[in-house]
Amino acid sequence: MRLNFLPQERIFYELFKQDIANISAGTVALADMVRNYQGVKAKAAHIADLEHDGDKITHEIFRRLNISFVTPIEREDIVALASILDSVLDLVEEIAAMLVLYNVRVPSVYLLEASTLLVDAVDQLRYAIDGLEDLKGLDKFWIEVHRIENEGDVLYRNAISELFSKDVYEPLEVIKWNRLYDLMEKAFDKCEDVANVIENLVIKNA
Repeated sequence: MRLNFLPQERIFYELFKQDIANISAGTVALADMVRNYQGVKAKAAHIADLEHDGDKITHEIFRRLNISFVTPIEREDIVALASILDSVLDLVEEIAAMLVLYNVRVPSVYLLEASTLLVDAVDQLRYAIDGLEDLKGLDKFWIEVHRIENEGDVLYRNAISELFSKDVYEPLEVIKWNRLYDLMEKAFDKCEDVANVIENLVIKNA
């Protein structure tokens, strides 16, 4: 984290870029895990390492915030953005961990489709955060995140409908998959929350 020589006002932008790049790596790793479902314990451990890296970046953002008299955007927005970004990767890590703990043998079609879609959502957030310093032309990114989240909702509802169809799954399997599906849905919701924070930033600083 080479930030010492950056102007004070640019440090937060650089940290947010590092954070979203790390989250992107985590979502790509999860998509790879469910698509190539081998060595899952090692893959889950790698995602856990990325989540720990994300925690360090979040702590650094808050540390910088506590020692900064002037910030490039409002403090409450820095706190909101950092906190919600941290939650996205927390959920990704939990999904990976639950796949191992639940001894899932084969990922469902929903997890395959949703994990790929989550990568797309985080890509849009990455584009937006990379342009956060200028706050120009970001609307297309948050609009796309909202569209992806809606698509994720459709996937989720279809998956839940199948899950609770009569005599399709054993009760214990229903509990496992329902938990995994809920975590994935929450990850999409958090991505949309990030998009909302960015939209609010643009409106306030226009």
